Amino acid sequence: IKIITLYEDLWYSKGDIIRNRLLALLGRGEVIFARKCVVVPLSVEASDEFLNKNHLLGAAKCKYRYGLVHNRQIVAVAAFSASRPMKRGEVIVDSYEWVRYANLGSMRVAGGMGKLMNHFVNEVKVQEIMSYADIDWGDGDVYRKLGFTLVGETPPIEFYVKKDTMERISVKKLRNDRKFRSIPESDMVLLLNSGNLKFLRLFSLL
Repeated sequence: IKIITLYEDLWYSKGDIIRNRLLALLGRGEVIFARKCVVVPLSVEASDEFLNKNHLLGAAKCKYRYGLVHNRQIVAVAAFSASRPMKRGEVIVDSYEWVRYANLGSMRVAGGMGKLMNHFVNEVKVQEIMSYADIDWGDGDVYRKLGFTLVGETPPIEFYVKKDTMERISVKKLRNDRKFRSIPESDMVLLLNSGNLKFLRLFSLL
């Protein structure tokens, strides 16, 4: 049984993305095989435009951006961070974060995540990748299938949602941004998501 948690504010603000994702999970969208796609590097503008239209969290600051192209159309995008040195036992490795992955609309690209990951690993000579899976959408099984290991879990994140606009505001932003301080508490609802699962895959120590 796959449990998915939906929030009214996101249904209001990003309903199209949620509905497309549900259609894909239910097998109601078009299926394309990654072997029929070509991996291409993407500009910041192209990847941001795609992610803002197809990922619940939208675009993010990343160093490496790749797309899968089928019939001259971008059908999937993956974005990775710059490397950070991390100590693993007695060894220091260059660790990268897999920040975003999204398919186009309700489409499912079979093998898409694996193809983009392998391209990134081979091109950049990656030693380690870590990523987070949103518990609201599942248990991160796709990462396990790609060879990742579950290494931790982050606590739920607190948000406030404005009742009139359904705008979601993080507690941190509410405390630090002056424009939000004047909002009466009675005009907002406190919301907690389910947190994230942290996954890690080590590729090489060489």
